[in-house]
Amino acid sequence: MTSLPTIRKRRKRWNLFFLALPLMLMVLAFRYAPLFGWYLSLVDYKVGQPIFKSRFVGLYFFKMLFTSRDMSRIMRNSIILSALKTVSLVLPPVFAILLNELNNSRFRKFAQTTTTLPHFVSWVIVYSIAYALFTSDGIVNQLLGLFGKSQKLLTNKNAVYGFQTGIWIWKNLGWKSIIYVAAIAGIVGSSIAVNTTKVKCDYFDFLKHEKNDMMDYADEYMVNYSWAEYTNGYLMQQNKRRNGH
Repeated sequence: MTSLPTIRKRRKRWNLFFLALPLMLMVLAFRYAPLFGWYLSLVDYKVGQPIFKSRFVGLYFFKMLFTSRDMSRIMRNSIILSALKTVSLVLPPVFAILLNELNNSRFRKFAQTTTTLPHFVSWVIVYSIAYALFTSDGIVNQLLGLFGKSQKLLTNKNAVYGFQTGIWIWKNLGWKSIIYVAAIAGIVGSSIAVNTTKVKCDYFDFLKHEKNDMMDYADEYMVNYSWAEYTNGYLMQQNKRRNGH
């Protein structure tokens, strides 16, 4: 016969399992289930027909990819764009430092919000916006044409690396700077101190066991002092009384 403590241990384990089950299902649905799509690279898939009824071609498409004369150009572009994105990762911490230095809180919030929102715009929408703005008949090109400086930015091979990197920075700068903004706020918040030689504070006097200020914590604290200062001091006083001080 199973003892009562053993049953409780098993029940606790099942509780932990059911607690983790939603996360396990989410990982299965969004991380492992999509791997099934890799099968498409091995079949000659036609839109409108079931995947398993498509003709199996094995590594045919991989051979076509690596024997293509455009393969070297594709690899070069991928490596260069990845390197530029890696170099641009220095911008989020710099941007976070600049935000922290702003004294105008409204402008700081406005700047952080406007730079974070593009992260939630899909790349399809970003492409549509870029095409509408920078194509030959786009708004930007038409404005430049008024000054005789019309350019075909989207078809300029000398500008493609800078243009695409700039769009990537615009889309991710604010989002990637959030963690740095939070870290800086934590550092600044933990480094603030009061110079007790220049500021009169009952709380610090209380910590030094001065009698006059000890009495302030005996009854209802003065309402013009902060709730946090009163609460912290009151709890410390109660702790000292329990310990016999």
